Amino acid sequence: MQAIRSVELPEGRRMPGDGPKRHVRYLFIQADEDHVPNQRGPRWQPRLVTVHEGVEGPAERRRLIRPRRFGGLYASNEVEQLYEQVWRYLEATYDLEQVEAILVSGDGAAWIRRLCAYVPQAEFVLDRYHAQKYVRAATGADHDLAGQLWEALQEADRGRMRRVMGQALERAETVAQRERVHESRRYFERNWDGVRAWKRYEGVWPGCSAEGDVSHVYAARMSSRPMAWGREGVDRMSRLRVMRANGESVKETYLSANGEALTPIRVAQKYIHRIRGQLTQNRDLPAVLRGGLPAMASSNRALRRLLKSVLDQNRLVTAG
Repeated sequence: MQAIRSVELPEGRRMPGDGPKRHVRYLFIQADEDHVPNQRGPRWQPRLVTVHEGVEGPAERRRLIRPRRFGGLYASNEVEQLYEQVWRYLEATYDLEQVEAILVSGDGAAWIRRLCAYVPQAEFVLDRYHAQKYVRAATGADHDLAGQLWEALQEADRGRMRRVMGQALERAETVAQRERVHESRRYFERNWDGVRAWKRYEGVWPGCSAEGDVSHVYAARMSSRPMAWGREGVDRMSRLRVMRANGESVKETYLSANGEALTPIRVAQKYIHRIRGQLTQNRDLPAVLRGGLPAMASSNRALRRLLKSVLDQNRLVTAG
């Protein structure tokens, strides 16, 4: 914890080096947040923004082209700092006059929409993963109705979407089901510009992998296992994870800021000579292996006896 909190992470390290600006027709930004357990209250939500140039590779193994990630624990009144980092990267890396559109994908959260407003030329595209979740919430187990609703969304047919939602409301049997239909309709109405973008940029927009990005960059370390974090810890760790995802060395960053304060471990020469002698003579090897082999705790009795016999024989040989 102390090591994590002592790392200095200047934002300038995330900017690319000087060089000719890249020329691309479209740029893509995907954004989402993780939900990290808090030690004392509501979950923390570190944000993650990934800029890339599209995808490549076969459908089952697609990967982002030149991804660059930005993130950390930004409160609502701090999130503009994150937008500024993204914009500075875009401006420094690309000839934006040659870019026809910058497509920002996500679940429609307010902070993602504000990113669209911050970045010139940016247009919002609704993440199909979250759209599918609201389709299921509205239609439940009615697969035929779900298919109709999904077709209406794919065609950006707002009138048909409303009619299907009306049918879903008529078929709802409980108050909770009706509320889910209302919530789903409000979600699509609020993000209809992002639904229209599916058709407008069909064949251009490669989809959104923000959920997977958050899973690999954040959740694998901070929220997929039972653990809880303080504010400073989750902010620093999320930034370190972003650094690692960008191919930067966390080790070099830490040592550059703390190297002079680190005290080398000094071991007395007599212990060094003793250990070297033991390793040379191999006398302690059986004892070390006996205590360190997981198989020695196996329920397989025959295996335990075999390993014990080998270790005992080795002890006799080295002693002789």
